Amino acid sequence: MTLIARMSFEDIPSYLGDLLLSREGKHTQIVDIPAARNINSLLPTSATRSIIALRQKVNILSDELIVAWAGSYSQARVAMRDMLQMQQNGRLNNQSFEEYINAADPRDINDLSLLATKCTPSNNGQHGVTFEHIDFNFNEMKKNGEAHATCGSGTDTFFNIIPQVTKSLRRVKRGSSKAFTQVEALTGC
Repeated sequence: MTLIARMSFEDIPSYLGDLLLSREGKHTQIVDIPAARNINSLLPTSATRSIIALRQKVNILSDELIVAWAGSYSQARVAMRDMLQMQQNGRLNNQSFEEYINAADPRDINDLSLLATKCTPSNNGQHGVTFEHIDFNFNEMKKNGEAHATCGSGTDTFFNIIPQVTKSLRRVKRGSSKAFTQVEALTGC
C-alpha cells in the first residue's frame, strides 16, 4: 500500500507519506525498514507485490516548496526537478503546472501522482504565509470546511480515518491554546 496525503487543519497543510517502494511479483530481496527487518518475509503469502527499496516520498525542495509523490520514482524525480526549476524562476503556479503536464509526453507521467504546496510569505507587512496547492492525479475529500488530498492505494483507508484525526487535532489545539495563554501570563511574552 502506498499513501501520500495532505491534511489541512485550519488551512495549514500537513503532509504524510510512506517510504516503501514496491514492485509486482514476489522478490526475495532483503529490505530492512526502521520498524522491521526483512519486510518481504513479513508480507502475507497472498501478497502480489514485494518491497524493493525505501524512498522518501515527501520532499521539502526549498523553503517555499514541498512535494509528495506516488507512483514511478523516475517520473517523480523529473517532475520534482522541473517544479523546483519553475519555482526558482518564479513561474510555478497552477496554470504553469497544468501547461507543463499538458505538454508532457503521456509516457512520462502515466504512473505519477503529485501533491505540492507552494508557500509564499505575506507581503502586506503582516506575519503569515499563503499556500497554493499544485496537484496532479489525486483524490480530494472536503470535510468540515477542510480539504484533504491523497494519492496511492491507501486513499480509502486514509479518508476513513481523517474524521478521527481532525477531531484529535481540535482537542490538541484547545489544550495548546490554554497552555500558550498560561505561558504568556507567566512570562509576559
